[in-house]
Amino acid sequence: MALLSVGDLSIAFRTRTGPVTAVDAVGFEVPAGRTVGLVGASGSGKTVTCHALLGLLPPNAMRLSGRARFDGTDVFRLDEAALTALRGGRIAMIFQDPTRSLNPVRTIGRQIGETLRLHRGLRGKAARREAEALLDLVGIAEAPTRLSAYPHELSGGMCQRVMIAMAVAARPRLLIADEPTTALDLTTQAQILDLLRDLQRRFGTAILLVTHDMGVVAEMAQDVVVLDRGAVAEAGPVARVFRQPAHAVTRAIVDDASRLPAPPDIVPPPLLAVEPGGDHAAPLR
Repeated sequence: MALLSVGDLSIAFRTRTGPVTAVDAVGFEVPAGRTVGLVGASGSGKTVTCHALLGLLPPNAMRLSGRARFDGTDVFRLDEAALTALRGGRIAMIFQDPTRSLNPVRTIGRQIGETLRLHRGLRGKAARREAEALLDLVGIAEAPTRLSAYPHELSGGMCQRVMIAMAVAARPRLLIADEPTTALDLTTQAQILDLLRDLQRRFGTAILLVTHDMGVVAEMAQDVVVLDRGAVAEAGPVARVFRQPAHAVTRAIVDDASRLPAPPDIVPPPLLAVEPGGDHAAPLR
């Protein structure tokens, strides 16, 4: 049985001229411990779909139909308290822009500590020790010092690592990664993808990888779902879809990926530690 099963999900937004459909009868599954790519151009409905699963839709959005079962639980039937416990606990999300998703007036340590308090009941010294361990886990050097830093004092790549640390703090069964490498240079992109793979191997976490880049999907995922204007255009094993795309939108995405330069060949042993002052990485010992 799939860890996450979504079916017939349709979402519309209220506008002055009437409702506009953003997601149209979308369905897919994410097996336990595997990575599924959710691919499409901007505006194709990828992020709206993920936000619906976590109860994060804006007030002007309405779910017209659909079902979503996670680990046997009907997500859409949960009350707010149960959904809050699920969100950040058994399901965690890495949002698109870490520099905007992190609270600018709270230290990194306080933000990680809040996640540990809500989902693991840790406080005080126990929470700080675990926060340091999480920063070590995602390859940030000098963790005690970094916990006292504010987001604006860190680079984009380091903020992304902090977001990943917060996401895996509760050891979620499913990690939703929404464009986790956007706006990062190629070297840092490769390090972040290596980090996600390593965390998946360690904890058996399933990953729903949201991206517009079929090259990232080919590198990371076993299965792919391609969205076009809110609907599923194509779905299947990555190898088959990449080799024989059946839909025009998929062919265009695959062609775009094939024209991009290959990322650097970076194989960290097994993680990279970010040295103070930037995204340059050195092996963790």
